[in-house]
Amino acid sequence: MEPANTIPFSAYVGVDWADKKHDVCIQDAAGTVCEFDIIPHRV
Repeated sequence: MEPANTIPFSAYVGVDWADKKHDVCIQDAAGTVCEFDIIPHRV
């Protein structure tokens, strides 16, 4: 089976969605963290 996407990534974005805060992390293709932020949860 071949992978669905063979285009290389230039960035990875991760989001940790939680009940009190949300963490966001952006990494470049080499794995270097470019930005990290915490967003407070609001109803």
